[in-house]
Amino acid sequence: MEGEAKRDYPPSIGYQIPWYKEYSLIENHFSRLNTVLTRGEPIVRVGVIHPIESYWLHWGPKDKTATKREEMETNFKNIIEWLLFGLIDFDFISESLLPSLSELQEKDTFQVGKMNYEVIIVPGCETLRKTTLERLDMFQKSGGKIIFLSEPPKFVDAVESDRVKELAKKSLIIPFSKSALLRELNQYKDIEIFKEDGTPSDKLFYQLRSEEDKRWLFISHVYKMKNPDIAQKEKISIIIKGIWEPVIYDTVNAEIKQCEAEIKNGTTVIKHEFYPHDSLLLELKPSQPRKKEQKKNTLSPMKEIQIEDPVFYSLSEPNVVVLDMAEYSFDNGEWQSKEEILRIDNKFRELLGYPFRKKKVAQPWTNKEEEPYNHLLKLKYTIESEIEVNDPLLALENPENTKIIVNGKKVESKVSGWFVDKCIKKVHIPNLPKGFTEIILEIPFNSKTNIEWNYLLGDFGVEVRGKHVKIVEPKKELSFGDWVNQGLPFYAGNITYHCTIEYEKESAAELEIPQFRTALLSVSVDGYEKGKIAFAPYTLELGKLSKGRHTIDITAYGNRINAFGTIHNCDETYSWFGPDAWRTTGNQWSYEYRLKPMGILISPKIRIKTTEG
Repeated sequence: MEGEAKRDYPPSIGYQIPWYKEYSLIENHFSRLNTVLTRGEPIVRVGVIHPIESYWLHWGPKDKTATKREEMETNFKNIIEWLLFGLIDFDFISESLLPSLSELQEKDTFQVGKMNYEVIIVPGCETLRKTTLERLDMFQKSGGKIIFLSEPPKFVDAVESDRVKELAKKSLIIPFSKSALLRELNQYKDIEIFKEDGTPSDKLFYQLRSEEDKRWLFISHVYKMKNPDIAQKEKISIIIKGIWEPVIYDTVNAEIKQCEAEIKNGTTVIKHEFYPHDSLLLELKPSQPRKKEQKKNTLSPMKEIQIEDPVFYSLSEPNVVVLDMAEYSFDNGEWQSKEEILRIDNKFRELLGYPFRKKKVAQPWTNKEEEPYNHLLKLKYTIESEIEVNDPLLALENPENTKIIVNGKKVESKVSGWFVDKCIKKVHIPNLPKGFTEIILEIPFNSKTNIEWNYLLGDFGVEVRGKHVKIVEPKKELSFGDWVNQGLPFYAGNITYHCTIEYEKESAAELEIPQFRTALLSVSVDGYEKGKIAFAPYTLELGKLSKGRHTIDITAYGNRINAFGTIHNCDETYSWFGPDAWRTTGNQWSYEYRLKPMGILISPKIRIKTTEG
């Protein structure tokens, strides 16, 4: 994370991230999926000629070709979405690779490598290669089905020709429309999915694979939640061709469960409930589905307890004041008014004719030449505190090359560990008195110098009002809600909420935490870990709890956004966070801090269940 690396994209998911040890929760899911979805062979009946070479025909000056290319890009996107969300799995066929993957042969399937397609789609292409046309012609003569969307191509190898038109006369030409395409491909469907109201699903897509005598079916959501805090449930019906015994493989919890199904008209019908983050992996065995066993006892909700706050809490690392605003001096000149550190860096570089450190800056390893330090930059931080702060630490880069002066006294730059990243080193500084403390950093400067934010660490609270920051007494308890407003505005680690509940009698319990702004939550009851909450519907089964008092510890795994993120970028529409996102200007910049909500935002709920039967 040294220098500009901390603003690189994407960031590394390593020890610098507070939740990196929990990343296996999602990585194990993908690993299990990868194990299954690379077995056997994919069942794909539809091939689509990739239209890139027709797009090349219109590459040129924007004033002459931009509109046409935009139209072709829209058509390209449409056909992908129509097929995938219409539950028609397909492969794109590369014309340049086709001769090496497909021989001329009389078959009613279009063979490409190991795949054999029953229907080929030509999606609004304007040119085809001669080698492609030859294989399509042979495929059509052997009984294969070819669908031309819109007009057939007018060119072969980019030369005007009627050869494709002749082929199209013996094939099928349909409008470039979703309904026309899906209607023609309906017979090639292996699965169908319907919503509870009977309409086809438009938010799911799938992959189906064959392995020996069984099949693997994976179904996934692929859409953004309108409101991530409202976990809406969708009831669907999955209809699979053939008679199968389905088994659910839970890729998150590594559980294998029987799946209820019924046979209708030679198809296997499965009723399932999907939450927005859900996916479904099914093993399909060639057999009649098992009948669901009727349980004598069932659990039903009886009572709901809201966990009361405030609660005691513990931090995984010290609290933080971001030192990102300082007065500054160039080469022992007069002190200049307070400014943000990266802007100070820009001003000094402009003055000296040095290149700016932005998204196009060269990586340090590209220039290994030694360069003398001919200049000096001084930064002066003024810190206001309502309390005396004992044993504070200053975290900074390159302390060995920086002179540190606290309230007029030079501090030995003796390194004592690191903060977040090994390049951000900690140095003990004198206790901070009530009132104002002045910290001056003197930094030798050349074109390779990284001027970065620094961090004050310790046992204190922090109050932020607009652009003003003050150290205050730390809170002993925390309420549910944004911890930014509870003395922890820049806090960059994890927080454990220590909660208690009273149980009237032994019964099963479920915990729900629907609104939180952290990577995930980990839950322990009476010292025993019960599991994680990361995905909708944001609930966790706690098992049976005995009568009496119980402690529930909820660890909220935080992130570094309010300590290292774009805390002065006030453009809410900003979507690409490379180095320049920290250096916005004009109305995209704010000296007032733009901090993100963090923590458990509303009170968790315990649902007590009773046995009926």
